[in-house]
Amino acid sequence: MDPELIAPQPVAAVMRRAGAWLALVCERCGHAPRVDMPAVVERYGSEITVRDLVRRARCTRCGCREVEVCIGHDGQPSWTT
Repeated sequence: MDPELIAPQPVAAVMRRAGAWLALVCERCGHAPRVDMPAVVERYGSEITVRDLVRRARCTRCGCREVEVCIGHDGQPSWTT
């Protein structure tokens, strides 16, 4: 995935959504771990964007640098409660 196609949304903004998660899917081997977002913010700061994270990403299984980003949500959206 071309990182330029990803909106420059801060990882911290994704974290603030209750139940939100982010995974990076390796295009070579399909490994798709969820990202430890608090650890990312601690390491790179609260202003790191999802786009920048994808640029830095490397598969922990095969080492490939080509990843797709997947942002999801567990449970009910906050506006339904």
